[in-house]
Amino acid sequence: MRIFLLTILVFSSLFSLDRAMRLKMKAEPKVALVVGNSSYSKSNYFDKLKNPINDVKKVAKKLRALDFTVIEAHNISDLELQEKLGKFYSLLRSQKEGVGLFYFAGHGIEVNGINYLIPNDISVSDEKYVPYRSTPLNPIIESMNETGKRLNIAVIDACRENPYRSTRNKKRGGLASFSASGTFIAYSAESGKVAHDGDGKLSPFADAFVKNIETPQTIERFFKAVRKDVYQKTDGKQTPVTHNLIRGDFYFKLPSEEELISAGGVSGKTTFTASNEERDEFFLTVSSNVSGFQIRVDGNRFQNGDLLESGNYRVEVSKSGYETVSKNITISKDTKFIAKLVKSKVALTINPYPRDSQVYIMKIKPKYRDGILLERGKYKIKVKRSGYYTKLVTVDLQSDSSFDVSLDKIGGTSSGYVSQSSKAKKGEWDKRIFKGKRSYSKFSRNLVKDNYTNLVWTKKSSSNQMNWKSAKRYCQNLSIDGYSDFRLPTIEELYYLADRSKRDPAIDSNFFNLKSDWHWSQTIIKSNSSNSWSVYFNNGNDYLEFQTYNRFAVCVRDLK
Repeated sequence: MRIFLLTILVFSSLFSLDRAMRLKMKAEPKVALVVGNSSYSKSNYFDKLKNPINDVKKVAKKLRALDFTVIEAHNISDLELQEKLGKFYSLLRSQKEGVGLFYFAGHGIEVNGINYLIPNDISVSDEKYVPYRSTPLNPIIESMNETGKRLNIAVIDACRENPYRSTRNKKRGGLASFSASGTFIAYSAESGKVAHDGDGKLSPFADAFVKNIETPQTIERFFKAVRKDVYQKTDGKQTPVTHNLIRGDFYFKLPSEEELISAGGVSGKTTFTASNEERDEFFLTVSSNVSGFQIRVDGNRFQNGDLLESGNYRVEVSKSGYETVSKNITISKDTKFIAKLVKSKVALTINPYPRDSQVYIMKIKPKYRDGILLERGKYKIKVKRSGYYTKLVTVDLQSDSSFDVSLDKIGGTSSGYVSQSSKAKKGEWDKRIFKGKRSYSKFSRNLVKDNYTNLVWTKKSSSNQMNWKSAKRYCQNLSIDGYSDFRLPTIEELYYLADRSKRDPAIDSNFFNLKSDWHWSQTIIKSNSSNSWSVYFNNGNDYLEFQTYNRFAVCVRDLK
């Protein structure tokens, strides 16, 4: 049984088939590398395969008959495959135009989203070693494209389940779906389903492939014929599917002069391809603002870019964590559908001041935590802390959002924090700050000005981590761009500098180059002067830590 046969066609130009184009296509050079691996004698995980050698011999013979120069190899190692690929790329580069085709039959599996072609001499006992002992598929496609060919074709006949994975003792896996802009992709079976190796000398797919390659037809009609033959031969157990993201036509076998004349293609004003009025199938291509989405047409899983007969369809586009988009579409021509997916739940973060304030979301069961996922809508938030007035605010949550909430003191000036005087505590900061807004500008080569706080920051973190006292001395002794009046920031200043709408690092990288790590503030707590506050610039969280810990420092100066 085979898990995927993946066919990738990369078109770099468009053409319409008339007599002149037919002659040009017939004369263009075509080079193919055809590889079959079947013995796998050194592996306890990959079974010996029956048909890959038979398949590639037959395919190579057909390609030679279609004027391809063929490099053919059987049962080769990873090193030998690299040598064959090098020769293949060299031949492709030797001609300005033409067509390249790579065909591989054997074992192939997906590891961490990357497809690997398994060499004949593999002998590894764990999936994690596969990338070091096999050949990734994507670089092959990329290297073919770099040769500048008009058309590149890759046929990957990768067999059987991933032997390293099991769920309830049942093997699963195979190659991951692969697509790219401007490609035609055909699979010998639906994604995640098994393709049969067959009882004959060829697999059902290879048998249909070499049978239909003799018929002059576009690539779309060719695979429609292959799909029909495979479905019938396997009693409906296997259905090849395609992704079509190309424009224009391609023929494995060109129509003869007589066929082209009878189709009206002599003058160059018509083509050998049916017009919309003559066609009974059209392409549906779906795009979205997110990747990894799934498509269903009338409840059935649909491969993007496949053909549909003319008619009315219900199209659903979905992805886990997002709301499904549904639309009724009439197919009477090649159709593109753009589906904008929005998250079914969005994240809420409340940034209170003081930072140790308690946050509550009213009238819902889950307790508040930073980044809590909630349905879209309006929520009443309560923020309270001893010594401050409790504040109730209403937020309208429609997307991932972060809100700053500042509490007012109940008389007096003392707080749990002990730090140098700051404009934030005096209420002199721009009001936009407390709405989470930020604005920066270049102050000098290595310094950045905060336009709302009028603080000037070092662009980079300290080179090394250090304890809290060393961090204070580091800033006090720092001299940069002619300035030497730096200090360690307060927790209010440092916490505001962190932008919790960003990640890794949680700061505007257009202006700053801070380490995505913990940074000291000068602020301590009255009840325990051996601890100081720090901020984690991976996600913007703060934490009270022992001053003996080693952390980075970012320094600040007040603009005089």
